[in-house]
Amino acid sequence: MPSDIASDPNVWTTGELINIALFAILYLSCLTFAIRKTLQKDHGRFYFMACAVLVVVGTLAMVLEPFNSTMSGEMPPQAGLGAWVMFLGLFGTIAAIVWGVARRVFSQR
Repeated sequence: MPSDIASDPNVWTTGELINIALFAILYLSCLTFAIRKTLQKDHGRFYFMACAVLVVVGTLAMVLEPFNSTMSGEMPPQAGLGAWVMFLGLFGTIAAIVWGVARRVFSQR
């Protein structure tokens, strides 16, 4: 790797761009799925509503908190807590999707 790229922290590598794209796809698909299931008149509606609220509240905490904090160079604790809340909503949605797929696959046998 050329030394000028390694020393510049503002240059993103291909691997970093792929990771950002994959996380954006995961984030948007989980949020869209949770909102879609919330709007349906089906069982599990409040579970998906809670997952969507966790994702949105966690994202807002991560995005808005650095503007309210001092510029010490460290991540504010509220932004870290927002990340955990957002991940909890994402993992809850993923767990429900996996559970539904597994139930559908194993009920057909």
